[in-house]
Amino acid sequence: MKPRVLFITEHGDSASSLYRSIVPAKGLRVLGYTVDVSHVLIQRSDRQLTGLNKHVRFIRSPDVIVARRMNGPDGKYLACKDMILDARTHGQRVFFDLDDDPWNLPAHNPAHGSMSPSELEAWQTDMEVCNGVIVATDALRSAVLMNTNVKDCFVCRSGIDAAAYPVTARTEREPLRLGWLGTVDYRGRDLYSIADPLRAALENCGDSVQFWHLGSLQNEPVMVADILSPFPVPIVTRPWVTISDLPRSLAEIDVAVLPMEPGDFNESRSVTTGMALMASGVPFVVTSTAEYRRLWRMGGGYVVNTQAEWYEALKMLTQKPYEQFRRDMRVAGYQLAREMFSPVNVARQYRAVFDE
Repeated sequence: MKPRVLFITEHGDSASSLYRSIVPAKGLRVLGYTVDVSHVLIQRSDRQLTGLNKHVRFIRSPDVIVARRMNGPDGKYLACKDMILDARTHGQRVFFDLDDDPWNLPAHNPAHGSMSPSELEAWQTDMEVCNGVIVATDALRSAVLMNTNVKDCFVCRSGIDAAAYPVTARTEREPLRLGWLGTVDYRGRDLYSIADPLRAALENCGDSVQFWHLGSLQNEPVMVADILSPFPVPIVTRPWVTISDLPRSLAEIDVAVLPMEPGDFNESRSVTTGMALMASGVPFVVTSTAEYRRLWRMGGGYVVNTQAEWYEALKMLTQKPYEQFRRDMRVAGYQLAREMFSPVNVARQYRAVFDE
């Protein structure tokens, strides 16, 4: 008999909730599992861990809990070493799910200031008393094993429900829309890292290209202009949207850039943004990391290492003679998102962990 599974995820309409809880839950249901998703972790009077649904009713006690965060009823992190040990004593299996590296957060990242040393210590303690930790990438697995006493750490890569990203036969717009996704406070240094080759590649494009910033907050249009100044093509801003509105937002651009500042934090990141672009039929160029090199070998995205490679790739992604090249990237990426990163394929990874 298949175990009953409960995913605990963050509050809100977020990327992590989608890619690390909702998508694998959908796939596991297809494979015949009974799966619940909740924002709140709670312990019943019988010492079993469970969740609360949106109607503030107990979810039936699961056999397996996969918790992205241990969220209490107030929405804040809940340190729950004793609860996890109780749950394991009563036959439940508990896994801590992680998709970002909390040990190598750059000091300029807003999340760095929001996690106190005591909260990070609580995270580590909870990880160490779980049945295991599930992570999104090989590099993140290495970080867990290096910084904690966790013995069992499993890689379950993120997936995407490509059916939520409707793609029709599309032709490139004129002017072509080159998009960048991210808020400046989190990703500004990433954009700055390619400012020079980006300016140089677009220098002679005139009115044939526009640069679209997706994810702009109220004060950010000026900040993006400052990062790229002087910039040879128009900058168009579109506001930040929730993850459920992302497909509509990505449909507004033709190609994309995914720059990443070098460092351990970005090296451990998963390819969720790349998957969303592929599911939308949007070809992209990305800074080389282990996960994106793996994606490139499978046919997704265009990976570069140096400033010179960024310049050459940007020319191929923006100039008219390379339209067929971009069309081939669209087709290959879309097929990869639908097949390799489907909810069922993701669920098979979790099933292997549960079986082990």
